[in-house]
Amino acid sequence: MATCEMCRLRFAGKLTPIPDTLGDSFKYTIPANGLQAISQNISNLTSLKCYSVDFLNNNTNMFHIAHCFPNLQMLDLSCCFNVPAEGIGHVLNTCCNIRHLNLKLCCGVKLHGMNFKAPKLEVLNLSYTRVDDETLYMISKSCRQILQLYLRHCYCVTEKGVKHVVENCTQLREVDLRDCIGVHAHVVESMVSSRPSLRKIIAPPGFRFNERNKKLFLHHGCLVYF
Repeated sequence: MATCEMCRLRFAGKLTPIPDTLGDSFKYTIPANGLQAISQNISNLTSLKCYSVDFLNNNTNMFHIAHCFPNLQMLDLSCCFNVPAEGIGHVLNTCCNIRHLNLKLCCGVKLHGMNFKAPKLEVLNLSYTRVDDETLYMISKSCRQILQLYLRHCYCVTEKGVKHVVENCTQLREVDLRDCIGVHAHVVESMVSSRPSLRKIIAPPGFRFNERNKKLFLHHGCLVYF
């Protein structure tokens, strides 16, 4: 069985128990057909972490998550390599209170053509995925309230996609562009100039400080790391 504290639930990806680093208990894998049974006892679940699980590689099980836990605010699917885009879209459309979505290292996820609205989504982690400019444009139209966007090691992203997000996400505060080799370093200055809400940028490769951009960043109150 899995432990649940303060309406939070974690799934482990292996059939063997793993130690809980926050305590002395153990976490165990929960089979997909157990989601409905769990939801009967945890009807107000708000945070669900699934790390490197393999039973979420089809729409059926993703739909189960959406319908079993409609009050989700945080969903972590990191390292779930083949999670279907349609299933992710269904969760976002059904769980309208989701504020934090982590798809880090979901290398097999293809987000093209996803039809969804996530008006309350504030934190989106797409690091180490195949996200590209077209996907970022779609996200910028569907998730305009995003505050933090993590794109580390997203090789298919260029400054075109970054500009879509900066233009449409009017409350954006933090962007991580580490190892985004397709993004030119000069985009950092235009990001800060065009989106006053930005407070932190981790710059793409090749960025360098100079007197002009230092003054610009200080004037707008934006911290830039490289």
